Amino acid sequence: NEGYVFSKWSDGNTSNPRTIANVTSNVSLKASFTASDYTITAVNTAYATITVKNGTKTVSTAHVNDVLTVETKISDGYVLKAVNVKDAGNASVDFNKTTNQFTMPASNVTISAECDAIDYDVIIDSKIKGGVVETDKSTANVGQTVTITKVEASVGYTFKSLTVTYHDGTKLTNPADNKFVMKAGKVTISAVFEQNNYKVNLVKEGQCTASVTPTTATYGAIIKVTHSGDDPRYSLASVSVTDKDGKDVTYDYATNQFSMPASDVTVKVTYAQVAEFYVGQTFTIGNFTYTITALTPSKTVSVAAANTSLSGEVELPISVEYGGGKFDVTSVTDNGFKA
Repeated sequence: NEGYVFSKWSDGNTSNPRTIANVTSNVSLKASFTASDYTITAVNTAYATITVKNGTKTVSTAHVNDVLTVETKISDGYVLKAVNVKDAGNASVDFNKTTNQFTMPASNVTISAECDAIDYDVIIDSKIKGGVVETDKSTANVGQTVTITKVEASVGYTFKSLTVTYHDGTKLTNPADNKFVMKAGKVTISAVFEQNNYKVNLVKEGQCTASVTPTTATYGAIIKVTHSGDDPRYSLASVSVTDKDGKDVTYDYATNQFSMPASDVTVKVTYAQVAEFYVGQTFTIGNFTYTITALTPSKTVSVAAANTSLSGEVELPISVEYGGGKFDVTSVTDNGFKA
């Protein structure tokens, strides 16, 4: 029968065919047949290893009609799609997917496994703040290289670090060339962007007091400028704000505020002199101290002793010149000459 080969005759003779000469009586002979050994070739790959068993024994040969079990070990990142059993003529041999078994034909067989690579998600962490991260793939298979194509800080932020977290919890920090090799399971990519602090430098010109709040700030913060004149003859001329490159930053005079750019800034508060004199201003000439009492319609001052060393009769001037202006002396300052 198919799958068997002649072994010997019952009298031990192995000739086949056999001729018996000079037969003078009945001869009874029985032929013995042995099952043929057929080779089983398992095609192993990097992602699938095949073992064939006859019962509990691993085998590489089998006899016709032996029922064989195929065991497949699939590497991480792959899923078994099909087991193919082919005879020596490349014809398919029936394979039971439920029992993982086939019946050995009267032929050598080759067994292979078809596998599909699993697509794993490449996830950009939704909690990233202050920048953008992008990759060349949204899914990848085991062994594939994923490239992080974009790591860009938002205005006012600086990139600090990049972390790839694998499904098994292992982490890769700041991968070389922004590339990493995919393992089995999804990965999550996170990045740290640090918000920058910028300085607010203050420059004052003229007789004034000024301050800024705060003196350091992040991009978009509102900066308040407070200022006042130290001398009534001076008033605000301008407030200018420039960034580190000298570019103007918009300043709101109505609120005395501006929005912080992504740069250090210089705030310049300028007070200019708008008058030569003011009521209440004092000046000393010789033995007398004068206080301006009016500027219109005429300039007038009151007079007082500049020191307590005056004694006897004192002659008061009727006018005095100061700073290019002439002032009429119209009164004596209260207690101006009290010893």
